[in-house]
Amino acid sequence: MRRIFLALSLPFFILAGGTTPAGAASFDCGRASAPDEKAICANPDLSSADDGLAYTYQTLLRLVKGDERQKAVDEQRAWLKARAACGDDISCLKALYDKENGRLNAALAAAQKRVGLALFRQTGQCFGCNFPNENFSGIKPAETADHGLINCTVNAVVNGTFDGSKFDHANFVTCPTKYDSALASMSWNNASLRNADFTGANLGGNSMDYADLSGANLTDANLYEISMHGTILKGARLVRVQSDPASMSGACSDFAGADFTDANLEKAEICGVFLGANFTGANLRDAKITGYATGVRPTDATEDAYGPAGPVPHDTPFGGKINLSGANLTGASIFSETTLKSGGYGFAILCRTVMPNGEISNRDCK
Repeated sequence: MRRIFLALSLPFFILAGGTTPAGAASFDCGRASAPDEKAICANPDLSSADDGLAYTYQTLLRLVKGDERQKAVDEQRAWLKARAACGDDISCLKALYDKENGRLNAALAAAQKRVGLALFRQTGQCFGCNFPNENFSGIKPAETADHGLINCTVNAVVNGTFDGSKFDHANFVTCPTKYDSALASMSWNNASLRNADFTGANLGGNSMDYADLSGANLTDANLYEISMHGTILKGARLVRVQSDPASMSGACSDFAGADFTDANLEKAEICGVFLGANFTGANLRDAKITGYATGVRPTDATEDAYGPAGPVPHDTPFGGKINLSGANLTGASIFSETTLKSGGYGFAILCRTVMPNGEISNRDCK
């Protein structure tokens, strides 16, 4: 039976850049001579702990460089001396392995996070990440994801938790928006982005379907051709956001089922599909909303908003209309309607709604 030992030969072999063939970085228990080595071979728990520790250590060395790598090697040498000092004392060895396991796992987690952060900053890729309250201000994966080639080849995927992180003035725009970009696509689907800061960020062509952007700040953000299908935007700030097809390639965004409850969309210019979108309590002062929702007259529907396209699914909130209960529409233009006329606002649910002229409509209160 062979056991893997964290022996002094291990770091030297790895530092030389080799791969570990069978037996080269481990001891044959039949040749174990030191008391600690014999004790480890004879004890299944210690034997297993040694395997795990060796794997963690090798993984760490593959991630660290320079002084950090040398520090890891020096610490491992010191630990090996402490292990030898335990001799065949099982209690001493177990305590030593437990402590070193915790230290190495912490060091590995820190190294993995650094690598993950660097990868995300350059490429926009991040799978199952947990990066709350990080600063990504001004990063530009749209320019750096393919090392500056900007040839629309990278399909970036982000998922995980970024609550409270800063993405202000970052550039994630994708090629389908007719911008030059390294990104063929950029997906934030299902990501947690609560209270994140996207002030002035370029999110053109991104997909944020079912992401949680509660409390997020998207002031002055570019949302051209963005997909926010089912996205949660409760309490978010979308002041002066832009999603006007006239300014870009001619296609609107997808906000079907999006939740804008209590969001601030003052002076926003947004074009999109708003089937079942919820604007309860939202501030839409001087906003311009164009596109399509159930009940929008064909003459008022924006052709590039992918609608109307067949029957609305039965599970669509509000029957495909938009919920403007408690919203403030002062000075707003909603699907070209600026006043509540007879038969107007057929696309909306109105209750305690401040209309563009300042009057309050309770038409649909129950």
